[in-house]
Amino acid sequence: MSDGRSVILFGPPGVGKTYLAIGLRVRTAELGHRVYFTTAMDLAVNLTKAVDTNRLHREFQALVQPKLLVIDEVGYLTPDGVQASLVFQMVFEIRPNLLYIIN
Repeated sequence: MSDGRSVILFGPPGVGKTYLAIGLRVRTAELGHRVYFTTAMDLAVNLTKAVDTNRLHREFQALVQPKLLVIDEVGYLTPDGVQASLVFQMVFEIRPNLLYIIN
């Protein structure tokens, strides 16, 4: 957190990536920062719904408020083209300086 670097946790299932991400999320919250935890699939579905209801800007605003955004289960995501584009846009274009833990 203090270095302002995002983290990508990579490894096979069952080695504790989510457990580590949750621990970092809890510690960040204990330091007084806002955090948001979601799965990659939930993020993709919520962004797609926001497009369908013309609320994408509001959804992006809600997601960039926290200091740390944890995106879990990225390896299980099989997005369609629109979902992949929305997640990419969120992570790299809307708020590239937000701290991420991508698992």
